[in-house]
Amino acid sequence: MPRGDDHADGGAASTRAEQAHDEFLAQRLASLGMDPRQARIYVHLFANGPSRPSAVAAATGLGRTDAYRILQDMAARGLVALVGGRPARYSAVSLERLLELQSSVLESALRGLQQAGDELGRAFAQLAPAKPAEAPATPFRLVRGRLDAIRTACGLIEQARSEFHVLSTSAAFERVARASGLLGAASRRAGAGVTGRFLAPEPQVEALRAHLGDVRVETCTLTAQVQFLLVDGRSALMWLAIDPSASVSAEGDLCLWTEASGMVHALRVLFGQLDRAGA
Repeated sequence: MPRGDDHADGGAASTRAEQAHDEFLAQRLASLGMDPRQARIYVHLFANGPSRPSAVAAATGLGRTDAYRILQDMAARGLVALVGGRPARYSAVSLERLLELQSSVLESALRGLQQAGDELGRAFAQLAPAKPAEAPATPFRLVRGRLDAIRTACGLIEQARSEFHVLSTSAAFERVARASGLLGAASRRAGAGVTGRFLAPEPQVEALRAHLGDVRVETCTLTAQVQFLLVDGRSALMWLAIDPSASVSAEGDLCLWTEASGMVHALRVLFGQLDRAGA
């Protein structure tokens, strides 16, 4: 409730306790971002009811001109209301309305701060030294030894989604592929709907067909030592050296795995030409 009307220019008398309490409330409003002078005026109007600008100035320690200007600004922002009649007086809006208005001010300030932070981040990013470009990952990897070579080949076949092509002119290919599980991996993928094609020396074709089921096996007429695997037209495993031994653990095999599109395409073209030649 208002402490009293202000019919006299001096306004309602306040005790020291009331003055201390008013100052505390004004400081709390100022901590929410409200102008300290506006906060003092609001507390005075809230506690004492509608007041003339001269009474507001006397109670808050502001000059009359400053008090009048600040009251007009507060009225424009909806923090106080102008009461009709002469002389004109001002009254405080409800605390709920004040906090609602102040919340909008703080939200707007926060958006401005975030925008400024983004702009500063972009500006400082231009000052930062440029990072050296990272070297692209090499699409090649050497595989040494037959065990690792077969393990890599089986893994590639088992990951095939559409097709795999295998070409070998090695005399020991069928025995090594059967003993190492390569034929089993190829047969399983073909059974799952993946297209599989093998090219091998003529003496090995029937034995391969017996183990590969749905995999198409044809004769390779090439006499040079060549062996490679293609998967989905995106990766290849090419033997650079083939150990003549039929042992699965032979150490002389040396392979190159790659996803280099040019090399994969070249091997795919070679496989197609040899496939047509042997058909």
